[in-house]
Amino acid sequence: MTSSAGSGGKITPAVSAPVPAGSNVSYTITPDAGYYISDVKVDGASIGAVAIYAFTNVQSDHKIEAYFTRKDDDKGSKSADENGAGKPMDEAKQDADSMSRDELDETKEEIVETKQNTDMDQLTGVLQKYDMTPEEAFLHINDDIGTEMFLEAYKDGYISFVVNDDYTETGSNSLLNDEFIYAQKPVVANITEVYDHIVSDTEAIGTLEGKLLEMHLDITNMTGITSGDDLTALVELAKAEKLAIDNTFDITILKTYDGVTTHVTEIGTQAEFVMAIPESLKKSAKGRIKILHVHDGNAEILENISSDPNEVRFRTDKLSAFAMAYETDDTFAIGKITGESDKIYVDKLNDELPGAKSPGSGKAVVIVLICVIVVCLALVGVILATNGAKGRRKGATPPKE
Repeated sequence: MTSSAGSGGKITPAVSAPVPAGSNVSYTITPDAGYYISDVKVDGASIGAVAIYAFTNVQSDHKIEAYFTRKDDDKGSKSADENGAGKPMDEAKQDADSMSRDELDETKEEIVETKQNTDMDQLTGVLQKYDMTPEEAFLHINDDIGTEMFLEAYKDGYISFVVNDDYTETGSNSLLNDEFIYAQKPVVANITEVYDHIVSDTEAIGTLEGKLLEMHLDITNMTGITSGDDLTALVELAKAEKLAIDNTFDITILKTYDGVTTHVTEIGTQAEFVMAIPESLKKSAKGRIKILHVHDGNAEILENISSDPNEVRFRTDKLSAFAMAYETDDTFAIGKITGESDKIYVDKLNDELPGAKSPGSGKAVVIVLICVIVVCLALVGVILATNGAKGRRKGATPPKE
């Protein structure tokens, strides 16, 4: 695999090295300040100004080349204020949503004038393909043209959304397909709504300009790892509701836009998550699976709205620690976390559940009872033996002199 980059940017990884047959290799193309990606060639053929390219199931030699062009600072467009578009883009879109038809037409005329005063060679990414300014793109952000442009940005590698799910057989897969929806059974049923709340309008337009937006949704099995205040809160809730905890897991979303990573802990809307139930839990749970959730120290039970016995489906707008649990009459099982040592949860139950006994205490009682019975039998044997000896002495004939 050979990669190279012209002046004005870089390609990562920038090495020429062999890779195992059948492997996947991804490359990221990044322009320097003052430059933009002008073209990328794979095996000598142009694939356009893409920011990410991946070779899949590699079976032969390949070459990828990246080219960059300097932005002409002398031909810059007028400032936003001079063009009558001085408001931030998010505010401009809100204004556009509330405009009358006449006002919207007037705004479009202003944008056309702005476009005439703009050097279109400075446009980058998808906007360059559509010959459209960022201000003009904002008017299409919620219509079919906007959807088409965002799909183009996804195909070109400016938008990526990857799921890593410990509870599925595939484990990791791309969240979107060519229809900009799930390629497989969804992990988040209302992904479009969630995406719109996580990604601002300014960031969305940025992807059309060629800025990278990477989203990573991770559902991580934390069974035996969850600890501290989160574990305490989950156990206390399980104890109060007479639930046995079988699995603990974390849900996290990381958003990286233009090189800056943000840990998303609150979405702003109810995301509907769909997860497979582990086989071990199917066997042990006699009733309906419940989802426990703790966020900032506050624990709650989330309703499982799925009728499928093989999955759980729940809604939340806060991402942190979760657990799968089921109802039980077994006092000892309440609060138990699979993966913890016996001593940890036995001590926890002895401390937190009045009258709770560990499994070892019952065995000890049986052993003690057996010992008492053995001792008693031994004493009875001794007593009988002693009495028998006395009887023989009393009934014996005195010796003759």
